Amino acid sequence: MTQNPSIQAFCCNCKKVTKHNLSHFGTISDKPNGLFNKILTVISDSLSELPNSDYKCSICGTLLTTPDNLD
Repeated sequence: MTQNPSIQAFCCNCKKVTKHNLSHFGTISDKPNGLFNKILTVISDSLSELPNSDYKCSICGTLLTTPDNLD
């Protein structure tokens, strides 16, 4: 069983240091099949401008890297 990583960080909405759990956006494939699929996965991950995960506040749900005006 894999444990969801978490960190302690300042939450801009709660105005205090809270626990932030790593949450993933979209689907994450654990093990791509075949060399060609692994190469495509590495290339697409490096070219992607959007992150596929972020730390979310366990109290209010605010994402750690989201600016205050976008919450």
